[in-house]
Amino acid sequence: MRSSHTAVITGIALAAGFGLGRWTLPGLPPSVTTAPSGHTASDKLSSGLGKVAVSQLNLGTLTTALQSMDVGQRQRSLAELGREWGERDPVQGWTMLRSIPGLADRQSFAETLIEAWARHDLHAALGACGSLPAGELRAVAFAKAASVWARQSPQQAADFAARDLSGSARSSALVAIVQEWSRLEPQSAAAWCLAQSENVQSHALPEVLRFWANTDPQNAVQWAGTLPEGSRRTSAVEAVVSEWADQYPAEAAAWVQKTKSPAALAETVGQTWAASDPEAAARWAFQAGLSETLLPVLATWAAADAKAAFNWLTNHAGTDNGDELQFVVLQTWGNDDPAAALAQAQRLTNPAAREKTVQALLADWQEREPEAAAAWLRAK
Repeated sequence: MRSSHTAVITGIALAAGFGLGRWTLPGLPPSVTTAPSGHTASDKLSSGLGKVAVSQLNLGTLTTALQSMDVGQRQRSLAELGREWGERDPVQGWTMLRSIPGLADRQSFAETLIEAWARHDLHAALGACGSLPAGELRAVAFAKAASVWARQSPQQAADFAARDLSGSARSSALVAIVQEWSRLEPQSAAAWCLAQSENVQSHALPEVLRFWANTDPQNAVQWAGTLPEGSRRTSAVEAVVSEWADQYPAEAAAWVQKTKSPAALAETVGQTWAASDPEAAARWAFQAGLSETLLPVLATWAAADAKAAFNWLTNHAGTDNGDELQFVVLQTWGNDDPAAALAQAQRLTNPAAREKTVQALLADWQEREPEAAAAWLRAK
């Protein structure tokens, strides 16, 4: 852990090397550009952070927080400090950022500071974000500031991110913006996404559809279905249905059956449903005659409880691809308990399927644990 003396030195280095200029951003809402004091933080920044006196920095509370050996508590304390400095004196708080040696700790402090700063001086907060080196912290900071902007003017925020940011900063900011936008006007957010470049769409549109599917999946999937035929429509519908199935799988499954959707959508619903209730998902796929959907469902189930998946499958024999399903389940079971999986494989009634499965299970076991597999063979 760094000492207070070291923290002061790093604070000086930050003040000298983290100078920020004013950013000119057209059309910002007046309510978020002016600091409560009547002077913007941008004015302080443009006069040079190097003039901030080290004696003014309150490093005591920061040092105390950093000394905690409880990671969760330390980061909660840093987040609270960041929020306090963002509300009271964000410029001075910003000079403390590099006094935090740990990257994750630094992010906890910076996130809340930038968010609080952006609420009363968006210009300066964005300028601070832009002063950070390219990387995760810069992307997270822009996302926090952009999220605040989007609560008042989502399209302005989105236009700025698409036009003036790049790389991970742009993608993170866009995700944060459309999350806010989608809570109130998902259709407007989706329409904005469609007017953007492929790169922007790839980051923003899935987030819009995910939020929309959580609140109004019927309208979300209907909107996605109106897109021109092609990969964009396919991806949009899949995104909605996947999120729908994650929240309300029975509803999504009923929609898939009613609309006679492509097999890929049924598989998406089945696999997503299986992650939370594999037996219900398997029962739906079996009763609906979706034998191809049973494969990902049972594979997902087997990863969680292979024995239960195999027992269910045994009691529901007669599917078109029963041998293939048994093979998939037993292979998954073999990764966890090869002896038990082999014992079940040896009881398969189809001779060809039995031989294929036993050989595959044994080969996998011999590759991973040759001594244990040899001992099993000797005991036969």
